[in-house]
This record gives sequence, structure tokens and C-alpha cells, in this order.
Amino acid sequence: MPTTAPRVFSGIQPDAPAHIGNYLGAIRNWAREQDRYNNIFCIVDLHS
Repeated sequence: MPTTAPRVFSGIQPDAPAHIGNYLGAIRNWAREQDRYNNIFCIVDLHS
């Protein structure tokens, strides 16, 4: 039986347009882990 990568769901809700804080806090980690897991990423917004 083949092994599959764990599934990860991760989202952020920025308080303003994307900025360096978003990059350092979440997006950089998403980029680092993108090949390690079966990821679902989202940026949520009340108005979306």
C-alpha cells in the first residue's frame, strides 16, 4: 500500500493587504512546506 503525504489545511486572515508581516508569519512557511504535505492554503476575508 503506497503511503500518502498528510493533508494540511491552513488559512490566514490578514487585517490589510498582504505585507511583510504576512510573508514572515505564514506565506514563507507555506512555501517551505509545499512539497512535504498535501496542502490546502487559503486567505480568508469576511467580504469574499
